Amino acid sequence: MPVLPTSTFDMEPWRTITAPAAGAVSTLDDLLTWTDAVLRDHEIGGVDVAAMTDIGPGGYGLGVAGVTDDGACIFDGCAPDQAFTRWGLNGDIPGSSTRVLHDPATDATLVVYLDRNALELDGPMLDFVTDGAAG
Repeated sequence: MPVLPTSTFDMEPWRTITAPAAGAVSTLDDLLTWTDAVLRDHEIGGVDVAAMTDIGPGGYGLGVAGVTDDGACIFDGCAPDQAFTRWGLNGDIPGSSTRVLHDPATDATLVVYLDRNALELDGPMLDFVTDGAAG
């Protein structure tokens, strides 16, 4: 069995694996500004970016995930007639996870950041937005 290093994690390989987003750093305020521009205003600096939220049959637009009433289906396969009622943005690198979920019907946006891997965030975030919209 190979020995795995347990001290420093070399981030250099992730810069090429995750391509353009690798190493992106943001404050919460900047992330919310970006989210408002893309998911609410559909415009950045006078450029129309509405196509980013045109979610295709596979559950993804241009960097924006379509989220159904039951959650995202992009990794499980989306039904051809799937309705995407919410939009999501996410980012994961080893030791860090960020999720953004926006519900255009209620104009609610939820941002969660954890300093650990957190793929299990998606369900609770959807529950939070759904419960908040209902109550």
